Amino acid sequence: MFNDELMDDGDYARVNHRTQRIELNPIRPKSQQDESFIHELLHIINCVYNNHNMSEDSIDASGAGLFQILSQWNVEFDFSQIPKLGD
Repeated sequence: MFNDELMDDGDYARVNHRTQRIELNPIRPKSQQDESFIHELLHIINCVYNNHNMSEDSIDASGAGLFQILSQWNVEFDFSQIPKLGD
């Protein structure tokens, strides 16, 4: 889901752990949206399956590594059908 409020905050993305909804900043470059999506997805996985045992540094490193591998394999996420918050 795209959230215009993130533009004002300067954030790349955020996750709501209760709803497991990831919100992306719509004005960030596509590569930053992809990497931010992976990062926030890892936060959900950490919450649901790992009892919050991963540190932020571990999430950062795992997300960056996963993004790099997927990029080398030319894997991209298609966010074209994701609505804006409030739509």
